[in-house]
Amino acid sequence: MTKPARVLYVDGDLAFALLVQQRLTQAGFQVDHAADAATGLRLVDAAAYDVVLVDHAVPGMDGLAMLRELQTRLHAPAVVLIAEAGNTALAAAALKAGATDYMLKDAGDSYLMLLEAVVDKTARQQRLLRETEQRLHFLAHFDALTGLPNRELFGEHLRQALECAGRHSREVALLSVDLDRFKAVNDSLGYGAGDDLLRQVAQRIRHILGEHRCADADMLARLGGDEFAVILENPSGREAVTEAAKKIVTALASSLRVNDQEVFISPSIGVAFFPRDAGDAEGLIRCADAAMHHAKNCGRNNYQFYTPALRGDARRRMDLDTALRYALEKQQLVLHYQPQYDLTSHRMAGVEALLRWRHPEWGVVSPVEFVPMLEDSGLILAVGEWVLRAALNQLRRWLDMGLPPLRMAVNLSTRQCTPDLLQLVDRALALSNLDGAFLELEITEGTLIQNVDAVFQLLSDLRARHVRVAVDDFGTGYSSMSYLRHLPIDSLKIDRSFVLQMHLEKESAAIVKAIITLAQSLGLRVVAEGVEMEGQLQLLREFGCDEVQGHYLGRPLLPDELAQQLAVQKNAKSARA
Repeated sequence: MTKPARVLYVDGDLAFALLVQQRLTQAGFQVDHAADAATGLRLVDAAAYDVVLVDHAVPGMDGLAMLRELQTRLHAPAVVLIAEAGNTALAAAALKAGATDYMLKDAGDSYLMLLEAVVDKTARQQRLLRETEQRLHFLAHFDALTGLPNRELFGEHLRQALECAGRHSREVALLSVDLDRFKAVNDSLGYGAGDDLLRQVAQRIRHILGEHRCADADMLARLGGDEFAVILENPSGREAVTEAAKKIVTALASSLRVNDQEVFISPSIGVAFFPRDAGDAEGLIRCADAAMHHAKNCGRNNYQFYTPALRGDARRRMDLDTALRYALEKQQLVLHYQPQYDLTSHRMAGVEALLRWRHPEWGVVSPVEFVPMLEDSGLILAVGEWVLRAALNQLRRWLDMGLPPLRMAVNLSTRQCTPDLLQLVDRALALSNLDGAFLELEITEGTLIQNVDAVFQLLSDLRARHVRVAVDDFGTGYSSMSYLRHLPIDSLKIDRSFVLQMHLEKESAAIVKAIITLAQSLGLRVVAEGVEMEGQLQLLREFGCDEVQGHYLGRPLLPDELAQQLAVQKNAKSARA
């Protein structure tokens, strides 16, 4: 049974407060009263309220000041500010300060009825926000498919484990577990069967580790795809780790039942030790991965320990880093453009500029490999400026060809989000002779919450230039919608990890639907990325998503290829006219 919504009414007028308390209690709410601001703040700190009603004339602190104080709480409640009739000028200030709603005080029954309706609506929205945020927090740290810790939580735990081990002169073993020929299962039996197999594999490894160690400090995580990782803290020697690896191989040797079929799967396992093989988390992961690839090269279905002879991956990274420093100068960096389609008009509404590196010897280097290098080296500032100018110049060329206008989305790194960005944007817009409304900058959640005041000012200055801002990879960070509604942003991009399973899992679909509903209630446009299948597209259309992008609708294209698609779209419109 759902608990009644909890409401706090803060007002020094005791007679009126009793009237409000009785009315809301009769309506089924759990209502507390505070006669002054200090008491109200103490109650909010001690309990979780869905809605706080604050009288502007509350003793001890004016209503706006209390509202601002409430906004500093980690889990801020929804706040409705109440003022004396005729004080309409306060409404704008209240809403700007973060109030969910605003009402003018009146002792009449119609006012109490309206107050009851406002509280009911606000409480429902606040509960939906909290439930969605809790689920997003879970999905940010745990794998929705297996329930195991995901890469983010794994990374945090590994760093903490190494810090603790370093202080106490202990070892940590890392096992990188990759399933052999998993792709063949997906190709032959379908992705649903592959997901079922992954769940069973996770269950078997979890059971083995529970039997082997039974230590709370150990962790099994799914890093993505068919990659798992095991952290063993303070193992009792190499033999104990060998035994754990053997048991995982043995446990997966038995067949699995998938879609009423018998399926065999095997693991390749790489093992590395801290501090023997590496002195930090990133190095330890590289060593374990190198050992895992060595296990695959040794015939699969086995485990291998890291040795210095396996440093080829480290050498490749060094070679890539050196070559990357000359990539821009040698014109090896290019932009591809992935279409974003409006689900109402079925027309291309915008494109996202995606950076690619074409090396003369190595071919196309994955952005997953080289973009982190750009960040680490600081080259991202020069490359980021080139990307912005090149993307806007390309848009100008399309417009000069008479093609339909588009929104150009460009990704920003955290290092670019400084006041210097404004000058960069001004120069790029001036050189391309474009209005700011043609540009949309995509910023990740993590960047938004690093420095709230600075980011708010930066976004406000961008909005003054008519530049739109999208929150990229929404759901993978730590922000909340109640926080985002106070920022000058225009849209949310639902991360592909939420979209991938939504046509197969009701829970994933429910989360996506909730994000769309809540975002649109805050006046934000919603773009779903990573649409790979018709079933995903149909659900997004049903949920009222504004725009979509993904390989199912259109892969990233070279400028001439995209121009051809725009021309087709333009001609089709002319034919209909």
